[in-house]
Order: sequence, then structure tokens, then C-alpha cells
Amino acid sequence: MPTPDELVADPRFPWTRGLEPKALGPRQVPEPERAGLKPDDCPLCERSDGDYLWTDEHWRLLPYDGIPLRGCVILETRRHADSYVDLTPDEAATLGPVLARIEDAVLAIGEVGRVHVARWGEGIAHFHQWVMPRPLGVMELRGPSLMAWMDALRPLDPREVEDAHASIGSAMQGVDR
Repeated sequence: MPTPDELVADPRFPWTRGLEPKALGPRQVPEPERAGLKPDDCPLCERSDGDYLWTDEHWRLLPYDGIPLRGCVILETRRHADSYVDLTPDEAATLGPVLARIEDAVLAIGEVGRVHVARWGEGIAHFHQWVMPRPLGVMELRGPSLMAWMDALRPLDPREVEDAHASIGSAMQGVDR
């Protein structure tokens, strides 16, 4: 475990001195139920395809502007599924190629150093993966540090975010940018 001095000295750590870690709370067993366990109460299943940048028979790609990263998108299953084990063979077979296409589309917006893909599965019980571009040259955001910085980054110009999403949607649709 790094010392506080080592943490503050690490350029990937977003905070200066003065933060004390909280103690973990008591375990919650059984854990609280997540939203959307069944398709009829799942907010993602209720969305229309018009809310998405791109869709196909298995997947839908949602623009996301809730974090300060230009070009952040969320890939969701079209069908209600909760985890990798719930994917059909066709969904599982297409996941990698679809993520590769999304990565290419995100990189094409420019000024992207790397594209991070993450899945936590702790919120809504509908399979989704976050696709988050690390801005080019911003080395503090490498790896898992990207998420630690989310609360410390400044909000982006909404037009910049919209333009990035439009470019990603066009690339996924096969439309020239």
C-alpha cells in the first residue's frame, strides 16, 4: 500500500494533501437489489432506438455526457441481459468486433491517446460497457486513474461533446466524417 507521500507524488493521483480515506461501512448482506433486474422494470429496455448513435440486431450505442471526457459512449445489449454469462452465443461473438469498431470511431474524433473499456455491473442490471477516451497527452489519466480523476476534471463545452458523438455515430453508421 503506498504511503500518502507516494500517492501525492504519483502524477496519476488527482488529489493533493488533506484527504483522509473513509472507513468502510458495514457489509450489506444480502446486497440491495439493483434497478432493472427484469426487462419490464429496466430503464435501458424502455429507451427508443432514437436515443442511440448506432444500433444493430444485438447492440445499441448510447452517447454519454455525464463525465468530462469528449466521446464517451456506452455499449448496451439490445436484449435484456445482466452479465457476460447471459449473452447469447451471437452476442458474445459480436462483442469484440463491435468494440473494435467503436474504438476506431472514438479514435477518429482526434486528440485521443487511448480508449478505455470498462464494465462494473453495479448499477442497472442490463449489460453495458463504458467506452471512455483518454485525451491525448494527458498522462495522469492513464489506466484506472482515469476514473479517479472524473470528479476533478472541468466540464467540457457541450458543443464539443455533441460534435464528438455525431462523428462517432457517423463512423458507426458507415457515413463519411
